[in-house]
Amino acid sequence: FWDNFQDNGKREFYKFAFYYWMYEYIRPKYKVTTVDGDIQSIFSSASKLKKVEKEYFSFSPTSTSSNNYMFLACTSLLIIEDIGLFPCPYNYGTFQGCQSLHTIEAFRVSENSMFDSTFRNCFSLETLTIDGTIGHNGFNVQWSTKISKASWISIMTAASPTASITI
Repeated sequence: FWDNFQDNGKREFYKFAFYYWMYEYIRPKYKVTTVDGDIQSIFSSASKLKKVEKEYFSFSPTSTSSNNYMFLACTSLLIIEDIGLFPCPYNYGTFQGCQSLHTIEAFRVSENSMFDSTFRNCFSLETLTIDGTIGHNGFNVQWSTKISKASWISIMTAASPTASITI
């Protein structure tokens, strides 16, 4: 299966690749990387997925063009290890509806990154490490009432003086 699905390790396009997959873990034979930089909706609606592991996924040093809806409605997702998410211009609904998600090891942003519903309904989020500068308005973690002090410090340290953040 994996040889066919991943073209014997040569597959480079993964947009929507694991959309609606019904497995607790996705552990491909070949490490998933992209060349095209678009990982939009790669795990979207994989409602049984529990963990995304860096052993199987690495999106660095790819500069992604879109993280839109990457983890949308992954309702059982608990942990996203540091899978090398690099800053991209669009982060619309990236983690939206991940109501069980408690840890995002690294979320890289830039002054040009835009946010809309990025963390909507992430009720269990405790650990969020921001790397980079939040330069645009729209970064909103109001649903994440369990966020740790270290995560708040990470967010506030990353916030540009001109950006409006909702907490």
